[in-house]
Amino acid sequence: MRQSLIRRSQRDGKTTVLLHARASNWFSEMLGGSAKTVDQAFKAVGFLAKIHRTALIIDEVDSIATNRANLSSGDPTDVHRFVNAVLTGIDGLQGGGEFLLIATSNQQHMIDSAFLDRTSHRFYIGYLDRAAARAILLDQARVYRSANFTVGDELIQAVIDELYKDPKQAPELSGRDFSNLFHRTMTRFSTFRPSCAQLVSVARDHCRRTENGNARKPDQCRTIPTAE
Repeated sequence: MRQSLIRRSQRDGKTTVLLHARASNWFSEMLGGSAKTVDQAFKAVGFLAKIHRTALIIDEVDSIATNRANLSSGDPTDVHRFVNAVLTGIDGLQGGGEFLLIATSNQQHMIDSAFLDRTSHRFYIGYLDRAAARAILLDQARVYRSANFTVGDELIQAVIDELYKDPKQAPELSGRDFSNLFHRTMTRFSTFRPSCAQLVSVARDHCRRTENGNARKPDQCRTIPTAE
């Protein structure tokens, strides 16, 4: 995504602003600040979009566009007001310049139907193939090595071989699961030198299960292949 925007800016000479927000953090920070705070945030984004080409990526959008049909009578009214403010803010961005909103979630069933009705396209990205999973672990290994966390390329390959030993069934693990694998292993086993068995054990414990609804392809979604 980022590289695509850069290439487009280079072609037409326009400045492109990429904003990246983690909705779970946004929700916790703004919930007590009332709907007015949410309104001000979206207005700031809208103002920026009128000046520059702007792309806003919201991770874990189900945190701020929570399905109100699933809320119980005991849920705080702040949650309802917050979701309403988010929907109003999105409506205000339409027609306000060159703007792209990308929202991601692992739990579409947790997203409010009013938010889904506002989307122009929906895509389903399946579980990672071995090449994509290996690339993520190699990238994370470079980061963790600076913290004396010892994970070599051979160990990573052994983990991938074990997780993907059945060619007909890839492990039900998302990119986030692979990104957090080293941290989870270090936390569980209190080690900076994990074994293949330890890494595989943690990975399998975090496999998504089809019976909980997360592994099922949501309705009205186009599939994006995860192959390299």
